[in-house]
Amino acid sequence: VRFTVDDYITTLKQFPMSKIELSIMGGVDERHVVVEVLSRAAATAGLCTNIVHLDVYNHGLADERSIILSRFISKFENLRHLSLDMNFISCPGAVALCGVLGNLRFLENLSLCNNSLGLEGVEALGEMLGKCNALSCLRLEVPTLLAMPIAEGIRNCTTLKRLTLGSDDGFDSLDSTAAEALGNLLAMLPNL
Repeated sequence: VRFTVDDYITTLKQFPMSKIELSIMGGVDERHVVVEVLSRAAATAGLCTNIVHLDVYNHGLADERSIILSRFISKFENLRHLSLDMNFISCPGAVALCGVLGNLRFLENLSLCNNSLGLEGVEALGEMLGKCNALSCLRLEVPTLLAMPIAEGIRNCTTLKRLTLGSDDGFDSLDSTAAEALGNLLAMLPNL
């Protein structure tokens, strides 16, 4: 059964006082639905503040929809968990999202696996990490070439307790330079 945008909103309205965990999983053919659902939820008084867990997996948001999402994601002010895995987010989308995610004061878990954030996206993520006062878990995959910039950004996040890093360039390990940089960083972070 496929939910329409109206089906999602009607369902969300049935739980006006609840903490809502919303997982919208699907495929690329349904990518327009997720942004519309979230946009309407953000515009509905009281509804967006109930969503504490948002999992938008494999919707092919790409940069265009990620930029649109960045315009209203901060209205989900009680959001604690955000997963945007497998959404083809690259530099422009990552920069737009990271520009606002640091304003989500309760965000504890962030997952951006299987995206191609690029150098500018990783640098924006690093800046965002310095603003996140509650972030304790970060999941990401970065190419070996971006391991050093992400290491610098992770240093800014003093609340981080769990870090899952992988490589998205087809290798199971980082090169020795990147591994050394990450090892030095991890030694300086007492919470990890």
